[in-house]
Order: sequence, then C-alpha cells, then structure tokens
Amino acid sequence: MMTKALIKKELLQFLSIYTFDKRKGRLRSPAATVLMLGLMGFVFVSFSFMFFSMYATIAPAVKEAGENWLLFSMAGALALAVSVFGSAFTTYSVLYKAKDNELLLSMPIPASRILLVRVLTIFAFSMLFILAAWTPSLIAYLIFIGFSPAVLIGHIIMTFALTAFVTAVTSVLGWLIALVSGLFRNKTVVTVLVSLLFIVVYYTFYFRMNTILRTVAANISKISEAMHGWAWPLMQLGRAAAGEPIPLVASVLIAAAAFAIMYVVLAKTLFGLMTASDRTKKAVYRETRAAQASPARALLRREVMHFFSSAVLILNVGFGVLILLAGCVAAVIKADAIRSFLSGGSLPAFLTLLKGILPAIVVSLITSMDCFTASSVSLEGRQIWLVQSTPVPNSLVLRIKELTHFLINGVPGAIAAAVLSAVLGNTVWEALLSAVFAAAFVWLTAGFGLMMNVLKPNLEWTNESVPVKQGVPVMFAMFFGFGALFVLGGIMAGMCLTIGAVPALACACVFAAFPAVLIDLWLKTRGAERFGFIS
Repeated sequence: MMTKALIKKELLQFLSIYTFDKRKGRLRSPAATVLMLGLMGFVFVSFSFMFFSMYATIAPAVKEAGENWLLFSMAGALALAVSVFGSAFTTYSVLYKAKDNELLLSMPIPASRILLVRVLTIFAFSMLFILAAWTPSLIAYLIFIGFSPAVLIGHIIMTFALTAFVTAVTSVLGWLIALVSGLFRNKTVVTVLVSLLFIVVYYTFYFRMNTILRTVAANISKISEAMHGWAWPLMQLGRAAAGEPIPLVASVLIAAAAFAIMYVVLAKTLFGLMTASDRTKKAVYRETRAAQASPARALLRREVMHFFSSAVLILNVGFGVLILLAGCVAAVIKADAIRSFLSGGSLPAFLTLLKGILPAIVVSLITSMDCFTASSVSLEGRQIWLVQSTPVPNSLVLRIKELTHFLINGVPGAIAAAVLSAVLGNTVWEALLSAVFAAAFVWLTAGFGLMMNVLKPNLEWTNESVPVKQGVPVMFAMFFGFGALFVLGGIMAGMCLTIGAVPALACACVFAAFPAVLIDLWLKTRGAERFGFIS
C-alpha cells in the first residue's frame, strides 16, 4: 500500500505539469492537456523518426548480406549509448538530489521502499529513451526485411531487458557521481564539464551521421566480422532481438543480474549518500568589511550566483552562450577559409547579398534557445514569499530577472554578432547594427519569457530540471523566439535584397525593440501586481 502511494505520487508529480494548473489550483482544461501532451508526443515522434531514417538506410544492406540480426545489434548499441547519455545525470538527481528526499526519510518509510520507487521512476524514464531509439529498428526490419513472429516477440522482450540494463548502468553512474561529487567543492563546474564532454561527442556523431551511415552500409561484412570478435556481446544482443532462443534467454538473465546487483549496492549505500555532508575541506572564516549594496545590485548578485551555482541552468539556459563562444573562436581561427569560401562564387548570389545580416540572424537563433526568464519565477519555488516580502518593488525584482537574462545572453550575443561580422568582412555599420539587433532580440525574448512565467508559474517541483526543461513558459518562449526571428529575419532579408543590409538591420532593431518596450511596460504594471500574488 505504501509503495503504491509513493508510485502514485511520482506519477502524479510527473504528469502534473500537463494536467494541473498549480497557480490556479485546479485541473487544466481537457483541450489544454491534450495540446501539451500532443506537443510532447510530437517531439518524441520526431526523435524516433530520426533513428528510423538511420535504420532504414542500413536495413537493405544487412538483408543483402544475409545478416538480418546485425540491424538490431547496431540499433541496440546506439539505443544503449543514447539512453545512458540521456539518463545518467537525471538518475543522479532523482536518487540523491530530489527535493523531497529529506521529507521522505523523516517519515516512517523504509529506505528500501524509497529506493524501489526511485528506481522504478528511472526505469520508466529510461524506457522512453529506449522506445525512441530502439523501437524504430523493429519498424525498419518489418518494412525492409520482413515480418517474423520470433523477431516481434524477441524485440519486445529485449525492450524490457535493455531498459533494465540501462537502469542498472545509469543508477550505478548516478551512485558514482554522488560518491565522487562530495570530494569536489564546486560540483557545478564538474557537472558542466562532464556534460559538455558528452555533448561534444554527441554532436560530433550527429554532424557526421551521413558519412557514418554510408560507411556502415558499404562495410557490412567487416562489421559482421567484428561482431564475431571483440563485439561479440552486441552480436548476441542482435540475435536475441531477432528471436533466437539461447541468446534471448542469456540476454534477459544478464540484464536481470545487472539490475539485481545494482539494487543491492544502492540499497546498502542510498541512505548514507542521501544524508552525507561534503567531505571537502571547509573554508576558513576571515573577517572582512561588508560593503553596502543597493537593492538592485543585491538582487542581481542573487540571480547571477544562482545561475552559476546550478549545472541545470548553465546547461539548459546558458548552453547557447557556450555555442556562441565556441563558434566565435572557430570562426576567428578559420576566418581566411570562410572568406575565401564566400568569395569563391560557390554560394547563390542572393545568399552573398545577405552576408550583412547573416551574423545577426545566426546569433539570434542561438540565443533564442536560452530561456532563463521563462523559468526564473518558477525557480523561486515555495520560497517565493521571501523575495515578495522584501522592501523592494515587485517591478524591480522582475526587471532584475530580465537584466540577468540580458547579461547572460544579450551581451555575449552582441559581441558574437560583431565578431562574426568582422570575420565575414562586413562593414563597421553592419557589425554595429548586427550587435544592436542581437541585443534587442534578446531583450524581446527575455521580456516575453518573463511575462509567460508570471502568467504561468510552477512553484511545485522537487528538482530544478522540472521548471527549466518541462515548463510551459519555456516551451512558449522558445516557440515565440523562433517565430519572431522567422518574421524579423524575413523582413530583414527582403529589405536587404532591395535597399541594403544597413537599412534592413536598422529597421529590424526598431521592430524588435518596440514590442520589447510594450512587454516591459506590462511587466512594470500588471505583471508586477500579478507577481505579488503568486503563491
């Protein structure tokens, strides 16, 4: 009964963002729930279709070679990599950093029950990745190779076996992260660096995907030989999914054993790691004179410190800045190659004419992915009354949140636009106006995201990743950013081709700044009033 209640709590907590309006304290309308679930379903289907297109390229080649199981071997390897990559740090957060850990541990609930529910949550989360990356291989098999009852049964059984194995691996990784993280004082830096390493590997694979697929399709026989050698476990995985009895039974037993070992290890260490204090050397107190700060400066320092102390925020609402920095460095290093390519006549004439506005559009597209303000109100959580009760106007609190977004994205965006303009050989006015437009566009998206979060806050969360990754305001802010850039970019392109880049950029700056001013006026008046009643 207790376990059932805990599972129900986790399930309702996961679905509440789609079914319940916490600000109004009531269920969302069926239409709103269906819309939100439909958008999430669209993302899932798009992700799955990407993998299906890969498997559809490989399936005819493996059929021709007579090694049908090889499709499942390669799909299994990819599904395992994607699932472990997507779930490792989420597992760490679910097991050890959930907001209600201390509350549950203080109740008369055995730690083993808490662990069971957490592991089942990780199992469900891992299965989403497995279904997205693994199931398309079955569809490709049925379409391009043929139907077989043994394949269908084997693939379904291996779906659960792979999920159990991924749950075991990610739980152990989460355990290792929790074990090691106590040794480092600045855990955020470690988390960000490790995550960036994974991201670099992922995007390296993504951008070379076509080359890899062509290589795989042309070397099926060599890959099959490797499967019989050092990649023998992957061969057994593929044969199990193809319905061969002995590999199927062996794979299920291995997955079950890995899951059982993981559960035993975590059961003995979960409570200690949940309640462990950091083992780093404590800072020595030194008396210093504290400088008095204005309310605005104190609020700004609070927002900035929160941002840089949270790996979730850095990797989700600051990732665009990291891309900009890496892109600018690469562009400066490859400046000569870029200029020679643009002047070599390889591009159509109209694209060459758009060179003056290109940096502004590219930078704005990247910064539109960072939605700090769209979750900044929600991140106050149940402690929002603290900032509401301070003797500062609510309008100032909102303005500082918007300013934080601008400092994180607008300033680097403006600099990046100017640098890219210089690399492309644009004029000084084009570089200056590109920087102004990038800043104005960040101002617009920051205001819109903050307005959405004031209208739709979510204070009921147990992990920061919920409002940052799954928040409705974040979703609307991203769609708004893409839509606004599509409109403004179209206007700029049309004007650029007719009257030139400088007038086009100047007009686009005005078009971006005007709605930003209107949104700021709303935030200063009705938005500030509404913020004061959020609870």
